[in-house]
Formats: sequence, C-alpha cells, structure tokens
Amino acid sequence: MCAIWDRQSRAIFSRSKPDATTLALTVKGTTTMTEADIFSLRNDLTAIVNSVFSVGFAIVSGYIVGLWLFLKSAPLSLRMLAFLLLSCGFAFLGALTAGLHELLLGTERAWSKLPTTATEIAGFGSERPDWLYGLTMYEGAAALGGLAFAAIYVALFCLTFFYRWPATLSANA
Repeated sequence: MCAIWDRQSRAIFSRSKPDATTLALTVKGTTTMTEADIFSLRNDLTAIVNSVFSVGFAIVSGYIVGLWLFLKSAPLSLRMLAFLLLSCGFAFLGALTAGLHELLLGTERAWSKLPTTATEIAGFGSERPDWLYGLTMYEGAAALGGLAFAAIYVALFCLTFFYRWPATLSANA
C-alpha cells in the first residue's frame, strides 16, 4: 500500500495494495512510492516542461512580431517597457524551471532507491555518454536549453536597442 502517514501512524492517503507486479520503495517499514507512481509523476513533470518550452516559444515569437510591427519605430521608453516585460516573462519561466528541476531530480532519486524495476530502466537521463564530456543527458539538455534562451535574450536585446531597422521595404527587392 502506498500511504502517507500522520504523527499518530494513521494512513491519511492510500493509493493501492501491492501485488506481484508492483515494486514498492520501502522506508522504515512504510511503503512510499511504487514504480508506477514515479513513472506517473515523471510523465506529469515532462508535460509541464513541454508547456514551459511552448510558452517560452510563444513569448519570443510574439515579441519578434511586436518588434517588427511596432517597436522598431517606437520611442526608447516604450522599447524599454516591452523589454522589461519580456525579461519578467523569462524570469518567471526561469523560476518555474528551477522548481521543476528539483522535482525532476527527486523522481530520479526515488527511482534509484527502488530495489528492482519491471521496466529495467536504469534512470531518467542519468547516462553519461562520452560526447557530453562528463555531463549526463539531463544536464546536457538543461545546459543546451539555458544557452539557447540566453542567446535568444541577447539577440532580442540587440534587435530592440541597437539594430537600425530599414525605414521602408523596397518594392524592387
């Protein structure tokens, strides 16, 4: 049984009874998480990560459209306000990603504590291929995502404040 216990040792939450196919993590005699629980949580977290990426992509795309249509000829104060809002959006996504990072590492730790797994999966991105120079697959993906968003942020900063947009498009071009 997967249960959460209160101080009087009564189960306040119970999910399922163990059977021959359920592998459970046991700590001090109480079952805490099964393989299926960890998989379910990991899939939910992966869906949230995909949502964060999608929202980030939408923010960047919307900013580029706004930059092309309106901000290129806007006064400095309006460009500064727009870039501040972009920065706040990126900061929110960064804080959300940091929280997700801890939850993802928690599922990795819980997975590693299972005595055996029916799926025989060693971990979630914990492999260290030679071509990543000592980083795990998870760390490499996180580093790549961070570098990509940093490069996009710098590019949008330059396009907002330093790039000189053409006044009109030539009909002959």
